Amino acid sequence: MSYNPLTPFWTALTISFETGLGIVAYLGAVYVVPFLKRRSSLVDFGELRDVDSILGNDFWSKLGKFFLKKILMLKQVRHLPVHPKWSAVYYMGAFGLAFLVLFIVSGDLLTSVGLVNPLSINGLWYDILFARSNGQPNGAHIVSYLSVLVLAWIVAVKYREGVVPELFLGGLTGALLFAIHEGLYTTFYYFWYWQFLDWDLTTNVLKDVSSLSMIILFFFAFKNYPFQKMHLSIFKRPALLFTTYCFGWFFIPVAFGYNPFPITIVNNFKYGSTVYNETAYWGDPIVNAIEVASWVLAYALMAVAILRAKK
Repeated sequence: MSYNPLTPFWTALTISFETGLGIVAYLGAVYVVPFLKRRSSLVDFGELRDVDSILGNDFWSKLGKFFLKKILMLKQVRHLPVHPKWSAVYYMGAFGLAFLVLFIVSGDLLTSVGLVNPLSINGLWYDILFARSNGQPNGAHIVSYLSVLVLAWIVAVKYREGVVPELFLGGLTGALLFAIHEGLYTTFYYFWYWQFLDWDLTTNVLKDVSSLSMIILFFFAFKNYPFQKMHLSIFKRPALLFTTYCFGWFFIPVAFGYNPFPITIVNNFKYGSTVYNETAYWGDPIVNAIEVASWVLAYALMAVAILRAKK
């Protein structure tokens, strides 16, 4: 290519999105969600009681009666929120939004235009190794994204509060998976591809710096979440094993004629081709398999650590 598709405009937009996403995740996990969750606690009456005997006749009580009796079809309850207004904001706002994001993104990936046909052998082979999330050459492998969402749902269900899934902790764990994978991946990426850098690639490097800021913010959002039920130490072994995988990814392909750390997409318009910066290995099934396996491995290692950890 003769020009860098990552123009200053797109660089600024990308940096704003990635760093902004990290900031939103951190502020939401450390301040907003805890603030709402603490104000949405429930009072336990110790036994079932009639809704009419608990709630009065003011506007909010009548609204509560309508919701419990007409919507939920409950005439008796054992628990009620201490602060109904804050509970409504929490469950219908923050919690509802988190549920919609996980549910909609999961459904969107499973029905992505990038998928061909998982019901045939050739289609399944393609969907596992080659299918990209947006159907474009620079999209992430759908299997990679699904691994993040599956891990989020596993955590949400395991650490549920009664029948209510812990969606925020699930989402933060998915973000941590992204942080561990991309943090280590980027380190090995620059061990090899730094030699192709020059001043014309300044915007590309700035984009990677913004991605790093998002990774760091994801990490601290998980670590500082006040209702955290997992200690970071359980992920030491998964991180070490994934680092070992990256070492193998860096050196072993050389013995089979590949360059060190072969990948399908680079953030470098001089090394890659077309506006999507594909490498010569973009259609190579082995390299695609290595990339997909890296996400599946990182997911599996973290999932095993989580499932084995005590609640």
